[in-house]
Amino acid sequence: MSTARRPTGWSGLAARIGAALFLRGGRRRRMAWLFRAVFDLLRGTETVLDLGCGSGFLTLPVAERLPRGRVVAVDVSREMLERLTEEAAARGLLERVLPLRAAAHRTGLAETTVHVAVSSHLLHELEDPEAVFREVHRVLVPGGWGVFADFRHGLLLGRIIRMRHSAEAHGPYRPGTLAEALTAAGFAGVRVEKKGQRLLALFRKPS
Repeated sequence: MSTARRPTGWSGLAARIGAALFLRGGRRRRMAWLFRAVFDLLRGTETVLDLGCGSGFLTLPVAERLPRGRVVAVDVSREMLERLTEEAAARGLLERVLPLRAAAHRTGLAETTVHVAVSSHLLHELEDPEAVFREVHRVLVPGGWGVFADFRHGLLLGRIIRMRHSAEAHGPYRPGTLAEALTAAGFAGVRVEKKGQRLLALFRKPS
């Protein structure tokens, strides 16, 4: 899920705090605002790009909304993509999901082939999130949308997250800094909203 080096895994007190705050059950319910933002953009025929898809937190619910579309699910982890494929098969969604092992900043997709780009909790892990923004701008069709969610800077949780990633990782954004980075990448209509300890960013490639 990252272009930067990552730790081998969470351990000790930080892992227990992190799990208690945001990893254990009910995550989709707590992040209903993210799903609403994505679903509002879908008509059922789109190609959606899910960057840092993991085992399918966003990919699978989005695929269920695309009877004539598909989700290109990008991750650097072979294990995550295998788990995603298994779950997609179990839900009868294999024809709507294209797993792609690639870095988020270098997907290899053709230009202007994606209608909606989404991501959940990827940016803080990356060494250079702005490279991902440029890649999203490249692959989106004119008028295409992006919806990104991530932790926000400054809270205890954000500091814990920062400590548990490599020194090269960017860490959580502040709202204004994220909006500035997306605008600098060429996006219009950028809106970054605080959602508790997270941020929701919506942005559009100019037509």
